[in-house]
Amino acid sequence: MRSESTETKTSNSVHDINITTQELQELITNKTNITLLDVRTHQETEIASIGGIHIPLNELPNRINELDQKSHIIIYCHHGVRSLTAVGILQSHGFNKVQHLRGGIDAWSDIIDPSIRKY
Repeated sequence: MRSESTETKTSNSVHDINITTQELQELITNKTNITLLDVRTHQETEIASIGGIHIPLNELPNRINELDQKSHIIIYCHHGVRSLTAVGILQSHGFNKVQHLRGGIDAWSDIIDPSIRKY
């Protein structure tokens, strides 16, 4: 059994699956190598987007090979529910560096960029 301190030092995994809008903005500002994954519907991406790869949640299991297992993937949706589901899907396929944007694109619009259209 590994101790918590050993797990904390493991660089190949992200232990907190939540990431805040401020933390994501800092990663983007610092040009940290991340993959941003949008799991909303096609219609939702036409309304607003903060970029990244677009794979709707219902298509994710069949398109998982489009993602790099070694990449730090941050997933977002409208409010954070579907992105949390997507974290579970990716983890069940061996992805261990995945997080979801707490509050989704809605929180991003509220806190970081009010020019992002709300719906």
